[in-house]
Amino acid sequence: MSNMHSVNVEQAVLACLMTDPRAFDTLSNQVDPAIFVAQRHQIIFETIVGLIQSGLSAEALAVAEAIKRRGDFVLQQSGGEAYLSKLMAEAQFISAASLPEYITLLTDLYLRREATAALTEAQGILREQQTQSAPAAINKIVDRLLSVTKSTSEQNCKVMDIKNAMRELYEDLEMDEEDAGIKTGFIELDNKLGGLRAGQLVVIAGRPGMGKTTLALNVADHVAMVTGKCCPFFSMEMSSLELTQRLTSARAGIPLANLRNRTMTAANKHQLSTLAPVIHKSPLQVIDGTAMTLAPITT
Repeated sequence: MSNMHSVNVEQAVLACLMTDPRAFDTLSNQVDPAIFVAQRHQIIFETIVGLIQSGLSAEALAVAEAIKRRGDFVLQQSGGEAYLSKLMAEAQFISAASLPEYITLLTDLYLRREATAALTEAQGILREQQTQSAPAAINKIVDRLLSVTKSTSEQNCKVMDIKNAMRELYEDLEMDEEDAGIKTGFIELDNKLGGLRAGQLVVIAGRPGMGKTTLALNVADHVAMVTGKCCPFFSMEMSSLELTQRLTSARAGIPLANLRNRTMTAANKHQLSTLAPVIHKSPLQVIDGTAMTLAPITT
């Protein structure tokens, strides 16, 4: 296997699909033919998938006949029946159960090739496109790199039989309450949301001045304190000082105006001194920046 591709793995995957009809069912996601480096392997894979999705046999002979029907040019590119026979005879054996692991390997290699190509393009952008500012050029490069994984994720939309979905439902119902979702710290909100779960996007909407930022900040603070894990809070609107003032006001019960105007009473100062050691232990991180892009958030 080279650094960027593996012909042996590609052959093994194709041989598995043509040998075991159950193999295709183990792939829960759509697979992009581009993960195969060899063009002949892309053609063979596309033909196998077409036959299986049509409810037809995908044995080597059937695949060869299907490729013939696509024309002499495609037949020549694929290597025809002779190459299929050689592939079936020489390819290493892999079981249907291990097929997803090999597909994952090919996908990883494909992403590495695409990322390498993107980085090569990046060098050209930085050297040649001097008419635009460096930050603009860097953002363009970041977008290009992100498009590498985006193209694959769009292909990898999850397809699941309803029986498997029901199995997931039963497994979810059997989970302990503390494992069902991360609590926000607001009981009524947790009752409605069931906690915060991986893969969810929760939007807090409201008119200006309604407390959206404070609510989100308190949720982040609670999650950080309960889980003990780093919880980053990104803000393009308020500075880290403003966010800390709001958090302190909510946690210590100090009027926000007192913190802003530096009109702290003796009681306020006592409340702050009591709260400070607790906040110091929090793994919450505040990141502010009015011109923030996706790059620092994803990295």
